[in-house]
Amino acid sequence: MAEKRAAVAATAALLILEALDELPAKKPRSCWVSPWLKGRLKKGAYENLMRELVPDDGEAYRRYIRMDTATFEEVLQRVSPLITKWDTPL
Repeated sequence: MAEKRAAVAATAALLILEALDELPAKKPRSCWVSPWLKGRLKKGAYENLMRELVPDDGEAYRRYIRMDTATFEEVLQRVSPLITKWDTPL
């Protein structure tokens, strides 16, 4: 009787292992990042925007900046005199 239970338990274990092998393997998680955002730390956000995003994808630029290029250029022209670095005598 004990041998029969051991055989049944071994068979059940084999069936469970076989069923587990048939399950699809989980894919490793991936984090999608747009290519222009990857180089942000090396080149800077502004450089990436002006060189890569504006000519390639105007809609992504608008979503990131929350305004179109014409409005951004207008705002930049208005604030440029206020934010430009000046040489000051010491």
